[in-house]
Amino acid sequence: LDGALLIGSDGIFSSVRRQLNLRGDRLNYVGLIVVLGIIQDEGLVDAGVPLSLTRRRIFETVDGCTRIYTMPFTKTSTMWQLSFPYSEKAAKKLCKDNALLKAEIMKRCEKWHDPIPALLKGTELEDFAGYPVYDRDLLQPEVLRRANELQRRVTLIGDAAHPMTPFRAQGANQALTDAVLLAETLFESVQKHGSEKGFDAFLPGFERKMLNRSARAVLSSREKAKELHSILALQPARKVQRETGVDPMKLIKALSAAKVGAWTAKTDLRGLDVAVAEAIGMESHPSSSEKKKCSEQKSDLAPANKATDGSLKRSHEQKPQATEQAGHCEKGAEKLSPRSEIGTKRRKKTDTAAESNPVSDADPIPALRPAETAAQQEQSPSSPSKSNAPGALRNGGISAGVSDRNYWGYGDGSWRKCVLLKTKKSGQHKVEWEDGTSSVVGADCIQARKEKKKTEK
Repeated sequence: LDGALLIGSDGIFSSVRRQLNLRGDRLNYVGLIVVLGIIQDEGLVDAGVPLSLTRRRIFETVDGCTRIYTMPFTKTSTMWQLSFPYSEKAAKKLCKDNALLKAEIMKRCEKWHDPIPALLKGTELEDFAGYPVYDRDLLQPEVLRRANELQRRVTLIGDAAHPMTPFRAQGANQALTDAVLLAETLFESVQKHGSEKGFDAFLPGFERKMLNRSARAVLSSREKAKELHSILALQPARKVQRETGVDPMKLIKALSAAKVGAWTAKTDLRGLDVAVAEAIGMESHPSSSEKKKCSEQKSDLAPANKATDGSLKRSHEQKPQATEQAGHCEKGAEKLSPRSEIGTKRRKKTDTAAESNPVSDADPIPALRPAETAAQQEQSPSSPSKSNAPGALRNGGISAGVSDRNYWGYGDGSWRKCVLLKTKKSGQHKVEWEDGTSSVVGADCIQARKEKKKTEK
């Protein structure tokens, strides 16, 4: 079989990587086992799990050691992911026998809140599997390509190059970005040097950019794996509080006092959203069936629902594309009951500032607050909002008068400084990151960044 280029995209156990005989190459066991399961709607009904809890919504429960996360898989099925610490030798043995694996997870979660035990029990043996979690130390460009191999037409992408844990949900994203970067770099090199020399010249530069970019995701996913399975997972979600103005601890206490949790989706005929809103004194938001689909590129920005004491916290909504629905959500967020006292003092003091300056240098993670509706703006034209702030996004473009370097872009699971290169007709933006790499982000994945004002002494 002849070819101009061999690309090893064959996963964490890559045979292509093994044949490269890289210096110091080894797998790192991160001390965790992951069990994945898929259950059909029929199985959920038979197990007594309310479909309203799994359709078009996610929920997550942690206890400082074990963690479960569920999300829609298809229109008629739900995927769950359960993870917990386990020795490497025992994990390998357990993952070979689904019957033993199911018995272990049932034992671990038998006293957890409804509907988790029923969810696990209702999943058929052939519909779930477990595996030990591994990653690798960061691969340096000079190790992947030694000085005497600069023209070797073999490279790696995805998990073959930079495997990471699944707890930042970045593995597939990084692999897709690798493929785009490889295609763009190869195209530019062939255009510049011709077909033969272009193939020889582009690989060192491509590998350097790929490994520098992915390093952040590898390290952050490793830290996330430790955090989610430790006492840190039970600490107050300060990022949620900063972005929403809602104190998570007060929220949990209010829900516990009202005996509202994941099980409420089954016991309260009004629906979980209505029960949660009533418990915390907040105006209920539209049902999930009425909402427009949010941008998938910011899915990991919405904080997951962590039920640490048997109660379910409703996730902070992503910014919808439809401003009418966004306006409704914003009004609901503002109408917190004084009795519940879930809103924080910081929120009251900084409401105006947060709207007129969504990103500050002191707080590099921009607040994701929905824009007001056109009707709301007409009623109070003088009130500041994110939609009329200088440098705000408008119809997928950037308003004039703002330097192309004053932006935050969302990529690789975090907000970073970037240079705006181009805004496409589709509303997407091509940006260049500080490490020199470039990528295309969604219309709502870039925010204007304001400079600090100098105060006169």
